[in-house]
Amino acid sequence: MTFTESGQNQSPALAENGSHLFFISTSDPLGLNGDGNRELFDFKLAGGTLTQLTETIDSDTLSPVSNFDGSVVALVSSANLTGSDPEGFNLFVLSSSLFSRVPGTPEPGGRYEIDHAGTRLVYISSDDITGENADGNPEVFLFDSDQNAHQISQTGSGLNGQVTISGDGSWVAFHSTADIGGLNPGADEVVYLHHLETGTTTLVATVREAPGDLIRESLQLDFDASLIVFASREDLTGLNPRGDKVLFVFNRTKQTLAQVTTVLGTSDVADLSADGRLLLMASKKNPVKLNRDTNREIFLLDFLAEKVFQVTRSLEVLNMAPSLTAGGRLIAFRSNADFQGQNPDGNFEIYLVACSDLGN
Repeated sequence: MTFTESGQNQSPALAENGSHLFFISTSDPLGLNGDGNRELFDFKLAGGTLTQLTETIDSDTLSPVSNFDGSVVALVSSANLTGSDPEGFNLFVLSSSLFSRVPGTPEPGGRYEIDHAGTRLVYISSDDITGENADGNPEVFLFDSDQNAHQISQTGSGLNGQVTISGDGSWVAFHSTADIGGLNPGADEVVYLHHLETGTTTLVATVREAPGDLIRESLQLDFDASLIVFASREDLTGLNPRGDKVLFVFNRTKQTLAQVTTVLGTSDVADLSADGRLLLMASKKNPVKLNRDTNREIFLLDFLAEKVFQVTRSLEVLNMAPSLTAGGRLIAFRSNADFQGQNPDGNFEIYLVACSDLGN
């Protein structure tokens, strides 16, 4: 999708209906980024048009996420995008060509997600945004389309990390070491699921017995939170005795837990399609015997067909940051590989793959 000889292209984010591909780049494809700043770009797949959405100076714009049709985008930036933003990194929502700053300072490196309608955004902040977080603990917040912020978690202690929201905007899942409702007295690292309508919080599973490297790891929900995908080093189903970092799927409807990367082993990036059928991940393992050099490749797991497809095949390069459309029709990712002889300089580019190319 990108053809640049300098600069960096990163953080691809597909609108789930396949209409937009958002990404960050320091290159200057339109003559509007001569200073090589990290800017937000929008590639409209239907018409093939590219638009630069931010024009900033001496600042960084990072990690866009999109709602279902690309009409709402959230991003973090140190730029003064509204004209009255405090210094440092702030979280913004872009809708109808207007930027709105989300209240509070987002946690460094923390994740944020939007529901399909683009009316609810979840994020982590240590600020006392609503008057309920005087102790400054990192808590889960929700920002709605009426420009109101709501504090979802009220833990007082413990660490709340990685957060995501279901496509229908009804459920929020997050990593935490807090003991919410007496569900985690040992202060283990766990995954909680919170229902916004009823206000109830349930414990999904233990990620690790002590706070570790998974607090910001993979956490995904399908459209109505029937499926919850998360990473863990625990032997939750008896298939992970070595304590590898693997992916699990919890079926909320059936109340069943399955380890889905028994073959893939250590896998640390995932994107789940809205219908819960397809799981996209990056891994150094060799599940289909096409990755004997254990390079970091992109894989697609089809639950319905019970098949694993290797999306990329490369040598001594990096394939990362995969993004998937709702029906799994398109996959975007970042790579410095020279696929099809189009990237001889080895620059990091954004690639787009149709799932039909994989035989799906």
